[in-house]
Amino acid sequence: MDFKNVGQMKRAIIFDLDGTLTPSKALMTSEMAAVFAQALDQFEVCVISGGSFKRFEKQLFASLPEEVRLSKLTIMPTCGTQRYEYDDATGSWHLAYIDELSGHQRQQIVAALEEGIAHFGYDKLEAHGERIEDRGSQITYSALGQDIADVQGAEGLRRKAAWDMDNSKKEQLREYVQRRLPDFEVRISSPTSIDVSKPGMDKAYGVNEFLRIRSLAPEAVVFFGDRLMPGGNDYPVKRLGVDCIPVENWQEAASILKQILDA
Repeated sequence: MDFKNVGQMKRAIIFDLDGTLTPSKALMTSEMAAVFAQALDQFEVCVISGGSFKRFEKQLFASLPEEVRLSKLTIMPTCGTQRYEYDDATGSWHLAYIDELSGHQRQQIVAALEEGIAHFGYDKLEAHGERIEDRGSQITYSALGQDIADVQGAEGLRRKAAWDMDNSKKEQLREYVQRRLPDFEVRISSPTSIDVSKPGMDKAYGVNEFLRIRSLAPEAVVFFGDRLMPGGNDYPVKRLGVDCIPVENWQEAASILKQILDA
């Protein structure tokens, strides 16, 4: 893709959060925040993540400059099964949509995850914060805990990156849990996490919802993600016909975004 032509060809940019706009479970850098704010001046922007809304508050909102145009930003936690919009009149975010799991579905998912975690010995890992988090419309397992980056800082980020560099540990757990939950989808979502949700409730679902509410065609948007490989939670976006830009980290995403904005 010729990045310099994106500004002329596209009306909106959709981003993954962890590993794309920010380091995994960490605060957006000032460098990326400045480029992201500039993108909001030129495009409709959506950020879609497997994480909960509180992750957006910690990782994204806290870094943005005060003058940023939040009314042009759509937030989609839990792979798009929730949608938040900003209300300029009240100066606050409001939940516009959620597709929740039932109590029975939650119990099924947690039981399968706990069985798999014990089977592979992952319950013996040192963790900080919740390992299994109920996000309402999605259940997420984090091998080293949800708060490892908050508690251990740079060392926590190093541990997350080093734990499963080839995805083999997550993939064997994903396959194990998927066999026990044939009526759900199980996806790798970050260096240490897998997500479980209803069938079809993946990032393709969220992107389709964004296209619908903004009256956009797939060819009018571009998607940035770090998990576009088969089995990754960004991969479903590819089947929509949306142009996808794979990135290794936030630094690469920032570099490409600058090329788009400076063209």
